[in-house]
Amino acid sequence: MIYEDMKRILYASDYSMESDGCADVTGKLQKLTDEAGRLYAKLVLPKGTYLCGSLFLRSHMEFHLEEGAVLLGMQEESAYPLMLNPKIFAMQSTQQGFATP
Repeated sequence: MIYEDMKRILYASDYSMESDGCADVTGKLQKLTDEAGRLYAKLVLPKGTYLCGSLFLRSHMEFHLEEGAVLLGMQEESAYPLMLNPKIFAMQSTQQGFATP
C-alpha cells in the first residue's frame, strides 16, 4: 500500500462491477473512484478485465490493480472527453497512488 494511513479498502467486486471486458464500467468505476477519494481509501480491482473510458483519479486515494486485473480502453473516441488543459486537473489533485503487483 502506498499510503499506510489508508484503513478502508474498496473492492470493485463488492459493487457489482462487471469484469468480463464486455460491459462498459466507466460510470461505476468513476463513482467508486470518487468514493475512494472521499473516504481516503484504497480501491482494488481484482483479477478480470474492466472495459472503460476516461477515469479521473481523486486526491487521497490509491488505485490498485491486483495480479491479472486489466483496464481495457474503449475504442469509441467519445469515451475520452477533450480536455483543454490537462495540467489543471493534475495540479488540483494531491496524494494519489496507482499500484500494480
